[in-house]
Amino acid sequence: MSDSKILKIENLSAIYLVREGSIKASVDINLEMEEGSITAIVGESASGKSTILEAMTRSLPPNGRIIGGNVFYRRDGNYVNIMEIEEEELRKLRWSEIALVPQAVQNALNPTMRVFDHFMDTVVDHGVEWSTKKVWDRASKLLDMMGLDGNRVLRSFPHELSGGMRQRTLIALSLLFDPKVLILDEPTSALDVLTQARLIRVLDEVHRELKITMIFVTHDLPVAAELSDYMGVIYGGNLMERGKTEDIIGDPKHPYTQALVASLMSVVGDVEKIKPIPGEPPSLLNPPNGCVFHPRCPFRMDKCSVETPPLFKLSENHYVRCWLYEK
Repeated sequence: MSDSKILKIENLSAIYLVREGSIKASVDINLEMEEGSITAIVGESASGKSTILEAMTRSLPPNGRIIGGNVFYRRDGNYVNIMEIEEEELRKLRWSEIALVPQAVQNALNPTMRVFDHFMDTVVDHGVEWSTKKVWDRASKLLDMMGLDGNRVLRSFPHELSGGMRQRTLIALSLLFDPKVLILDEPTSALDVLTQARLIRVLDEVHRELKITMIFVTHDLPVAAELSDYMGVIYGGNLMERGKTEDIIGDPKHPYTQALVASLMSVVGDVEKIKPIPGEPPSLLNPPNGCVFHPRCPFRMDKCSVETPPLFKLSENHYVRCWLYEK
């Protein structure tokens, strides 16, 4: 395992148990994160993107189950398997070294507490012996980094902040202990276009200043293209393609990725040339046999409906799950 990889996800599979059966939300996911890089996990809504984040941090909801796979995290020069460590060790690892900012996080702040109290509670809960002044100074600096007036925000109640300000406040809170990895689930989804652009700028500045490894989920391909170094494309709970963002956007290989990129390019061209993908996204409760994309694929072969393709290696960083690249 290369020393440049801070995280390596191997064959990670997770399901949700529901009355009708099991929702196969994450199927044999394989991803690697270079230290100091930004990785985007993209795909349509309800494709299983968020499940990858929750499974890799063992924070699935009560009806979620991890049914296979490993997640290796490089810690002090050695790799630990997050799937195997004790709950107490995992709890210490979260936030201090791996911070996860979940979806719709603007509503996560306690409305009865001032913002500073959230920072103070986090320090106390993790058993960190910092003085009140040190917490205030650290929190104020992080909020300033987010483009906010730290001293004013710390004195505020959550309802006194806009949605975008609350979003940036939670990201500042996630950076309190200087984690090595920051994981963001749909960080721009509930924000207006101008606030999205501001947040993207902030995240880019934070990444450059702190050299932190970032992983974020989004269904917004332009956001992923602008911010990330690497990209993984998810469809129907499966990883269809992964590689450098410039390769995925510039020369997509999987038919699904090609369709996504074509829809992206159409926004600056002739609207009449927009070509939606025919058919409907697959049911994760009863996914199709073989390649999960084959019912909608214009290049499908007989083999596609029978056998699930593996990830074929096209180059050092580019992999694709499609029988077209078997040879």
